[in-house]
Amino acid sequence: MTAQAQVLMLNFRATGAPTGANLTNSPYNTENPSFSDTTWNNRSNSDVASGLFWADGSASTGVGYNLGIADLATSTIVDLSSEVGKSSNLGSDTNTGIYVGNSVATGGIFDGTAADRLQVGLQITGLAAGTYEIYVTGRNTNGQSSGILPYTFYAGTGTAGQNFDFSGYNSESVTFNGTASTESWIEAGETDGNYGKFTITLAAGEAINIVSNGDGGKATSSSPVGSANRGFLNSVQIVSIPEPHTWALILGLGALAVVSIRRRQV
Repeated sequence: MTAQAQVLMLNFRATGAPTGANLTNSPYNTENPSFSDTTWNNRSNSDVASGLFWADGSASTGVGYNLGIADLATSTIVDLSSEVGKSSNLGSDTNTGIYVGNSVATGGIFDGTAADRLQVGLQITGLAAGTYEIYVTGRNTNGQSSGILPYTFYAGTGTAGQNFDFSGYNSESVTFNGTASTESWIEAGETDGNYGKFTITLAAGEAINIVSNGDGGKATSSSPVGSANRGFLNSVQIVSIPEPHTWALILGLGALAVVSIRRRQV
């Protein structure tokens, strides 16, 4: 007997939602093929105070999120009062393999123009204290048919409702070469990695903070900052990890059930 983790799935795009095979086309599903829940929260570039759902379709009461921007030209602090100005279904260039059709990794939210050093921040509030695994995808799948495009994802915790400095957070980096890295989901740190994964311990009342940083894309020897510097955030999956005493309780209940069934058979 196993414990069913609670999973919150956020898909950022302008319109529409994943359908068919794309409902389970994600990093978490790849790592956990038996996971079959398919409720995605399909949102654009606005803050959400309530109305989100767990992947099993039940209401995630009290859970919401705020979006913000960090302008690396001046600071690594995400300003939650700064709106993320754009959302798009994207996909004009990178649109095969795991990015096909209405994949949760194709559309995204972002801000500014290509050269602007504007990175997308996300603060999720209302989650219970505990340990969480976080899966993050971010990529400009539109108009990036060539060039080296590095992305660094960050995750940490902080005070709900407050701006946050992500410079000291845990990070994972991926590097896209044009439209490559599309065949399968691969964690950052491996060849052709295309998503970040983090384990976060959340205290009571804290928020989870996430950043997608695309600074330095298409850099050259004469222009190290690059000409494609915006962060893109495509999807996030947040998975609660049952505590050891929860596993023990579930296994204990399973053992009692087996004993009860055997007694009835006798």
